[in-house]
Amino acid sequence: MAIRRSPKFRFDYLLRSLPVDLIAKRCEYLMRSALKEVEHLERKERESQGLPVEAEDGAELPPVTLKPFRILQQERQQERIQRRQTEKKALEEKVDDLERHMKEIQNRLKQLNKGSIEGLQATMASKSTSNGMGTKSPSAGAAATATSANNKHDGVKTKASANGNGKQEQTPAFDTMKGDIGPEDKFLEFPEYDGSTEPKDYKKAFAHYCHRNRKSIKESLPAEDRKNKEKINGALKEGWIQLTEDDKMTFRKWAAWDKKRHTRDCIIREAFMKNGSGNADGADGQASVDGSKPAQKRRSSTESWVSSPTSVPKKKKRVQNI
Repeated sequence: MAIRRSPKFRFDYLLRSLPVDLIAKRCEYLMRSALKEVEHLERKERESQGLPVEAEDGAELPPVTLKPFRILQQERQQERIQRRQTEKKALEEKVDDLERHMKEIQNRLKQLNKGSIEGLQATMASKSTSNGMGTKSPSAGAAATATSANNKHDGVKTKASANGNGKQEQTPAFDTMKGDIGPEDKFLEFPEYDGSTEPKDYKKAFAHYCHRNRKSIKESLPAEDRKNKEKINGALKEGWIQLTEDDKMTFRKWAAWDKKRHTRDCIIREAFMKNGSGNADGADGQASVDGSKPAQKRRSSTESWVSSPTSVPKKKKRVQNI
């Protein structure tokens, strides 16, 4: 009844609705938990003062005065703040060490790059000096470079320009309408194309890489991810990024060859459209020289219904004179 009459529990409908037995059990539980907490605090205080923690047989432990609860809360909060500050300092020191190591690695890489560049320059200089000592005249050196260029590009010939300025133009030694030089510096024929359909667009280097490696990358993925286009495209993109410049250059050469194939197909398509339109127009009569359509003979109404037995002539409307 004291709990129900107390103004502190006026709006605590849980306690007001509980029976007396349950309220007594709740109070006993709270008292036991409070006693355990007090014993824990006394044990800590004895350990801090250096007093015995456990009593001997037949002896009692000396009493210990505890601090107020507010002061204990403040001390706990200060301990937490100090612990956080120490952890923060340790993390900052680790970050500083990592930044220092990264700077050292970057400086080392710069030194290695400088050394490699200097070594390349020295080798190039030594080669140039050895070549200068071996050649007798500049004309011989020019001839040697010309022969090496011809040996490297054996499918390309050089001829003097018609204007006589001494410049040289590169002209292919093969029919560009049949093929062109591929990525391996060899002649590759274009696929057959008659111009009856629209030419296929040329692909870029990345598209050629995807076309050649999509099947292998798809098989490398797990079975549940082989139909996921996002994962397949992501794997293709990562593989393209990881390629070296030499490997990328091969696909770029394939793209250049495909672009030349597309220009050839466009030329054939234009020629087919011109020739095809003339033949279609000249089915009933020959086309004129300037490309204009021939004049078609207009058929009369009587000829039209006589020639086709199924058609019936329409009746003419009579005009009444008023």
